[in-house]
Amino acid sequence: KTCSTDREMLTRERTELQDECQKLNGEKEIEELREKNKELLTEKELLVQRKEKSETKLVEIIKEKESLCAETEQLASSIERLKSDF
Repeated sequence: KTCSTDREMLTRERTELQDECQKLNGEKEIEELREKNKELLTEKELLVQRKEKSETKLVEIIKEKESLCAETEQLASSIERLKSDF
């Protein structure tokens, strides 16, 4: 009878240990996922900053292009006037 009781107790303890082990593995996995998530958020923030810088630079380039186009048109107009004067 004692042997049977010991066996049942060992089986119960084994099951409890397996459950605890699964729980710990789950917690470890959750912690690893949190760390990975943190890394990805940091990377995302850096990419967002780079994107914003690029967009700002693009706006500057477009303004410069518009300015140069206007200047080119004025020069072309001036050249045409000068040609017609001669």
